[in-house]
Order: sequence, then structure tokens, then C-alpha cells
Amino acid sequence: MKIAIIGGGSIGLLLASFFSEEGQEVTVCTRTGQQANAIKRNGVSCRSVSGTEKTYPVSASLIDEYKEEPHYTVVCVKQHHLPAVYAILRSSQRYLDSTLLFIQNGMGHVDSLDSLPQHNILAGIIEHGALKISDHEVRHTGNGKIKLASYRGGIDNAFWGRMITGCFSIEAKDRLDSIMKEKLVVNSVVNPLTSLFRVQNGDIERNAHLRVMAKLLFEEACGVLGIGETDALWEHVRNVCRRTADNRSSMLRDIEEGRKTEIEAISGYLLMIADHKGMHLPNTKFIYHGIKALEP
Repeated sequence: MKIAIIGGGSIGLLLASFFSEEGQEVTVCTRTGQQANAIKRNGVSCRSVSGTEKTYPVSASLIDEYKEEPHYTVVCVKQHHLPAVYAILRSSQRYLDSTLLFIQNGMGHVDSLDSLPQHNILAGIIEHGALKISDHEVRHTGNGKIKLASYRGGIDNAFWGRMITGCFSIEAKDRLDSIMKEKLVVNSVVNPLTSLFRVQNGDIERNAHLRVMAKLLFEEACGVLGIGETDALWEHVRNVCRRTADNRSSMLRDIEEGRKTEIEAISGYLLMIADHKGMHLPNTKFIYHGIKALEP
């Protein structure tokens, strides 16, 4: 299978190594020629959780210069880069018959998927931890699952069934909204807390005061999203912090490197839903403005 991965961040590089390990023909579509050239020269190198390192013969191209007709197109750019990607997916014939898979934080992008012409559109979440070391190197910092569901069309179970033999742990779900809400709750707790206090994910579990704040954010997110049974989900949030204990969240890395964060797509999305429902989320509002104050 030909697989195009749009986005050369930590998740894009990690997925490139995963798919390549399973024998797929992978091309990473990047925003910069510098990164595309680095991948062409060196492939993609991934250091596993156990510390072993392997380099994969992955191709690369600038996003708007990619010429193949991929069977699968995995979109893993940040939310604020999606409009430019949508424009390419709408206008380019090479993506028309491709199955699209969107992996983003937050839920703000889901409603806009209806504007795309492709017949098969999936959306999902990735629970693995990853750290981008350079333009072509990534460190796999925590194991997890990849959960996906169909937004339009169907899921090729034969294809995804072959993907579970290595690093992958694929879980196909019937309801898209359930996995997206689950991921949004995790992100609304972990990302802003680690960013505001400049700590690793595991510190939320280790520090009793951060754990209290995490529970307050968790309860507000579950309340506004209409999630009833929360015990298992709260334990899931804590497990994510344990599994990725040494990770610095993507939002924290954005703050440290002076980039725009995804706070609008996470806490901002929750505040928008709360406003529509006439609900108040004081802790979420505080942490939202705290992150906005740190942005460039």
C-alpha cells in the first residue's frame, strides 16, 4: 500500500516508522524542503521505548509537490494547519480515491470533514508518546493504542488487521464521537497543566496538588461533553500520565519553542460548547487564558 503522511512532526515520523516496519510504501509530506531533504538522505530513524534504534527507508516530498496516488493519506498536522491541508485534499485529483485518516488533538476539525470530497474518511487518536529529535529522528517514548472510527465510508478491517503484528495496537470503534471525546478529555487535562507548570506528564500523577487540579479539569470536561460514567476514564487519564511519564507534552514543547499552541482546539473548544449550553467552566477558563498568556 502507498501511504502518504501529511505532517513531519513527532507523530508523523513515528507513524512513518510504524507503517514502514509493516512493509508499507511510505512518503512523509512536509512543509519545508529542509525536512524533506533530510528524510530523503537519511530515512526516518526511530528509537524504541526499549532503547533500540532502527532506520527506515521512507520517502519524502513537500506537501504540494507530492505526485503519487496514495491508498491511505494520514493527516497529523496541528489543528491550525488543517485549512491549508483541506485546500489540497479538495483540489488535487491524486487524493480523490484515497482513504483519509485524521489524527489531531481536540474535536474542532470533525465538523469540517464533511466539506471533503473523499468517500472514505476516518478519524482517530494515538496514545503513543513520541518526541521529535531532528527532522528525520523520533523517539518512541510511551506505548499505547491507535483508536480509529469511520466518519464516512467504512474501515478496511483486512488492512488494519495486518497492522497489529508489530508496534501497532489498532482498535477500531463503532462510534467516532466516543473516541474523540476520550482524547479531548485527556488533552484538556495533560496538555495545559504540563505547559502552565512546565512539568513532564508524570508529574501530574506524582504531585498531589497537580492531581487535584487535573481532577477539576477532568470533571469540567466530562460535564460539558455529557460523559456520564467517568471512573474508568479518570483511571485512563492517570494511566496516560504513567505510561508517558517522561514525556513533555506537545503543547509544552510549543510554548518552549515559541510556537502557537492547540489550546483553542482543546480548552477553547470546551469553552465554546459550554457557552452554547449556558455552563461555566472556571478551571478550564483559567487554564485557557494562562496558556494564551504564554503564547507568542
